[in-house]
Amino acid sequence: MYSIVLVAALSAGGPAPGQDVSQDLADLKRSVEELQKGQNQQQIDALKQTIGELRQRLIEQRLEALHRAVQELKAGGASMKHPAIRAMPLPPPRALVHVRMPAGAKFYANDREMPLLSPDTVFATPPLEAGKEYFYDFKVVARQEGKTVTRTKRVGIRPGMEVRLAYEDMKEED
Repeated sequence: MYSIVLVAALSAGGPAPGQDVSQDLADLKRSVEELQKGQNQQQIDALKQTIGELRQRLIEQRLEALHRAVQELKAGGASMKHPAIRAMPLPPPRALVHVRMPAGAKFYANDREMPLLSPDTVFATPPLEAGKEYFYDFKVVARQEGKTVTRTKRVGIRPGMEVRLAYEDMKEED
């Protein structure tokens, strides 16, 4: 390749043979290396773009597979063996507690105050170990006719269970 470039340089009116040819060869060699670096950078940039496109395509394929799995579940045709569903991590088992109490009352679970957003609300227990039963002591402290009234109830809870707790159904403490 150098000889072709050298012949082109000489035929285009370059220095006469025998003059500083080694300098010309060095200059040509540097020019060729710069061209190669530029081509390498273009190839690197093209590969980066291809990688980005492949990643995007893979993400879109996975999202589409999850979308199809959700649609199948809604239609009742998919099972937990579907690959897209198997890949989804399951949340830890919990129980739901539905609470109905007077406005302004305070709610406690195992002597720990649970700030509830409204008098009728739902909260989830911490993660529970499957196959075990847990006991919670629920307490509601409310003001009625100028005095403080405390009502409690002990409830057995298992993972996945929904408990309905109403102030009216709780026993008054002495």
